[in-house]
Amino acid sequence: RELARPVGDSPLGESLVAARLISHVDLQTVIAHKMGYPMVDLDRFPIDPLAVTKVPKNIAARHHVLPLMIDQGRLIVAMDRPSRVTELRSLHTYVKTSIVPVLASAMQITVALDRLSRDVWSQNVVGRPAFVQSTH
Repeated sequence: RELARPVGDSPLGESLVAARLISHVDLQTVIAHKMGYPMVDLDRFPIDPLAVTKVPKNIAARHHVLPLMIDQGRLIVAMDRPSRVTELRSLHTYVKTSIVPVLASAMQITVALDRLSRDVWSQNVVGRPAFVQSTH
């Protein structure tokens, strides 16, 4: 009966989530599968700090993408929506290699970006002033 109702302007998948017939994670998994993108669980996937340093923190945050690893010279980048694939083209300014997108949940990306801001990116700040001991 739920599917018999018109969905209006909302995409069918979002209507199913709103009706609580499927979860948002289920919808994201189906979309990833349909579009041929692997789905990554960032709670289990080890993030390579070297890959993280390939994309500036502000750019990763602006585009809500997370560099995960370097595989055969390609940068594997997690994003939360397949529609963000076109945004990855702008990363070529910073990354001089091909970029391979994978999907992850928006919340996992947000949490990982926050953690990496404190861990990896904070250790790689260019031009950070060195500690200077006072002689006074």
